[in-house]
Amino acid sequence: MNTRLQVEHGVTEQVTGVDLVEWMVRQAAGELELKRPAISGASIQVRVYAEDPGQNCRPSFGRLTEANFPPDVRVETWVERGSEVTPFYDPMIAKVIVTAENRPAAIAKMQAALAETRVAGIATNVEYLRQVVGSAVFAEGLMTTGDLNTFNSLSKAVDVLDGGTQTTVQDYPGRLGYGTVGVPPSGPIDSLAFRLLIG
Repeated sequence: MNTRLQVEHGVTEQVTGVDLVEWMVRQAAGELELKRPAISGASIQVRVYAEDPGQNCRPSFGRLTEANFPPDVRVETWVERGSEVTPFYDPMIAKVIVTAENRPAAIAKMQAALAETRVAGIATNVEYLRQVVGSAVFAEGLMTTGDLNTFNSLSKAVDVLDGGTQTTVQDYPGRLGYGTVGVPPSGPIDSLAFRLLIG
């Protein structure tokens, strides 16, 4: 198998142990002669975006009611619970990077990391990423950007096309622990909203 370095600096840093920003500064100062670093292991990065894959990746915005990432992986983010995501900037809200001894182990680690990732209050691509990383074509290392045009992801969302002023959409059993506040206060889009119960 050919060993390749990815252009994403976080992935490269993870498999080489090199701080690329430090290298650039030291090289510019004439303190470093660059050499090809040794590569060890495999690393994968996904980007969590404030966008709705079910709406052709249309950006979403609003206040985050939850922003939890696993503690045992590299996460580069600017958000936390209560952060306001506006429509005026790039919709990327986090990079999640995992590293393991080989690609299958890195894929398993990324699947576990995405299973623990919780971002709520606005639409994101977290569930879409879970499905991509869990797909056979990704596991085989054969996925290209062109494949994403035909990737069939399953959405758990409901689109209200014509609601009217007396329409509410709620989940069952609802968010417990809020007493008698009525419509749950966490916002209309999260992993609990709009669930379809079967059975």
